[in-house]
Amino acid sequence: MTSKFLNLDDKKQKLILDAAIKEFGNEGYEKASTDTIANSAGISKGSLFNYFTNKLNLYLYVLEHVIVAINNEVLEEISKIDDQDFYDRLKKISLIKHKSFMKYPLENRIIQSFFISPPKSTDESLDKFKKYYEPDPQIIKDYLIKYLDESKLRDGITKEDALFITYTLFEGLIKRQTELNSITSGNKPLGADEAIVDFDKYIEVLKYGVYKE
Repeated sequence: MTSKFLNLDDKKQKLILDAAIKEFGNEGYEKASTDTIANSAGISKGSLFNYFTNKLNLYLYVLEHVIVAINNEVLEEISKIDDQDFYDRLKKISLIKHKSFMKYPLENRIIQSFFISPPKSTDESLDKFKKYYEPDPQIIKDYLIKYLDESKLRDGITKEDALFITYTLFEGLIKRQTELNSITSGNKPLGADEAIVDFDKYIEVLKYGVYKE
């Protein structure tokens, strides 16, 4: 389906992808204009559909492209963390993910929009993209959970307790941040400063709540 697009030189591919990311990120799928995308990329609308057949196929291609690219970049940064403590690693992982959101606001807006309100006729695509979007259990285990030292835990607190408390708090923080980031203005998330979670404060509360003195 995208073989003709992939046969284009890298510069032309980038022009089309950048134009599509900007339009889908700013307008959402329903309001996005393929005319605008084609004009911004310097090609005809006929050429655009020759590469992707229709608007939905273009959107799904862009969605997969941004998910994979962001995930790969985030994982590469996470792999460089050398801290040996669970909560110190969690702090750095959280900051890496937050910086990624601030670096790629349009791309992340496309991703969030798809999982909050996907276009019609994409039910079969949900499972495909969830495997990219949802955290990989093996990666979480290798880069985070294995660093939780049970000997540091307070009496009566198990490893499962510590993980449950930690994940519950972070689910709430992620939900709050997502809600803030859903309010947009132009190309930049509105209230970007407000969306910056004070990871140090929250993680220190967690750390000293479950660790021994």
